[in-house]
Amino acid sequence: MSGRLEQYAASLAASGAVRSDRVRQALLRVERHRFLDHWYRLEPEPGGVRWVRVEFCADRATAEDLDRIYSDEPLVTRVDGLFPTSSMSQPHVAAAMLEALDVAPGMRVLEIGTGTGYSAALLAEVLGDPSGVYSVEVRDDVAREAVRH
Repeated sequence: MSGRLEQYAASLAASGAVRSDRVRQALLRVERHRFLDHWYRLEPEPGGVRWVRVEFCADRATAEDLDRIYSDEPLVTRVDGLFPTSSMSQPHVAAAMLEALDVAPGMRVLEIGTGTGYSAALLAEVLGDPSGVYSVEVRDDVAREAVRH
């Protein structure tokens, strides 16, 4: 897995999203795939499209699953009809936000919208202390899943 994480962090650095060693190290330590047990993909159907749930087990991940998870794409994790309601942020956006925040050990951070918990875990790594991260989620099901991850 370390090779995939190295490649992931390197691609985000090459895109300019990662500029600091703190953020790069967080990306190397926090495994993105551990924050998912499913996602949705949009598929065509006669007369339109539909969301199809893709089940995922981090302990039995296929190379294809990991390629998708570690690509620079957001992953939809909740839908309501045709509308996405929760997602795992696109990696370069998450990394760019971490860089823009310029967080450092000793700070406290409030995150609104926990989602899968991946961004909160990255923040905890950058801060060096998970007790400095406060994450708020309005949907009970999403919050429970994030805590489990």
